[in-house]
Amino acid sequence: MNKIPILYISQSGPYPPNDGKKQRSLALLKALEQNYQVDYLIIDHDSDYHIALQNNKNPNTRFLKIHTTKSLLKTLFKKIGLIFLQDKGVRQYIHQLYLENNYQFVFSRYIHPVCFIPADLKIIADIDDDFLELYRSRISQAQSAYRIFRLVQILFLNKCSYQKLKAKVDLPILVKKEKGFLNYLMLPNLPFQLLLNSSIQFVPFTNPSLLFVGKLTYEPNLHGIQWFIKNVYPSLLEKFPNLPMTLVSPIDIQDQELEQMMNNHPAIKKLVDVPNIQSTYHTHSVVIAPIFQGAGSNLKVIEALLMGRPVVTTSFGTKGVEIEIDAIKVANETKTFSAALLDLLQSNNLSEFQKLIFENSKKKYTFENWTLVLNSELTKIL
Repeated sequence: MNKIPILYISQSGPYPPNDGKKQRSLALLKALEQNYQVDYLIIDHDSDYHIALQNNKNPNTRFLKIHTTKSLLKTLFKKIGLIFLQDKGVRQYIHQLYLENNYQFVFSRYIHPVCFIPADLKIIADIDDDFLELYRSRISQAQSAYRIFRLVQILFLNKCSYQKLKAKVDLPILVKKEKGFLNYLMLPNLPFQLLLNSSIQFVPFTNPSLLFVGKLTYEPNLHGIQWFIKNVYPSLLEKFPNLPMTLVSPIDIQDQELEQMMNNHPAIKKLVDVPNIQSTYHTHSVVIAPIFQGAGSNLKVIEALLMGRPVVTTSFGTKGVEIEIDAIKVANETKTFSAALLDLLQSNNLSEFQKLIFENSKKKYTFENWTLVLNSELTKIL
């Protein structure tokens, strides 16, 4: 039986799935492949296109590529701060693909590619990061007057265009509840690399130790861990001298402030592009996620729960995550963050608590249930 054809458009490919964004792109593709024949159009990323061709194992999925047109005017618009720029050539190409293949709908990864989709086509968009929330968060955390002015300027220049793009979407997909969206599908982020590629093994570990997992090239992650090392970590050392802490990032970053902090605290180490993240969790007892800004949801929190580890995070870090059995402790200030960690590190029943977290999370977070929710909702609207 021939599957229904659809077009999936994105400004990046799904391979290699070495960060949360690509992992979600790949998970969405694999979920859609169960019911549809997918054409995946990659915009402006030749390297991602070639990697996708090498990794594609599904004969019903076809990868395509196209480039947006370059001009001095577009370059000027980008410098001014305009983000959602249309492209006539890409829009015509998508329209021609639609005529040739009779797609049931166009699936957009993020809101930006909606700029390129002709208005008369049915559009499903995985919004993921809400533009308004992202920039308001950045503005609230900005450290300089110039930075605040620039972010406010970008928000003002793009707000109207963003609202128009939202209005074009027939079904928005969100990772958590957002203001300004009606009739949307909630599809949270999950640690897809764990769920898709390997069975999750539980190994208890109670020796006092901290683990942070997140891309350090992402500003909210970097600022959050710098805040933690500066404000919280020293108070923990009073109780646990040389408390081990590991920072895991898929991409390295040479940040002078972070490097100096690590030099001052030899018990802090950084691991880059870890081949087996499970083994790293197995040798740490508690996970931290000191995140104060950004958008989307914090994948690292759910990943920690699936590995059977309690998490101490901020209110911002819990967005898109349902808090259960006290596995996630919320703290927004130095003293409360430190107290929550000390409570866990000194617990006499930490191994039993870790196992309870693992068993509850393994039942709740599955790729099969996630896929079923997505495809069931698509069937309804079609």
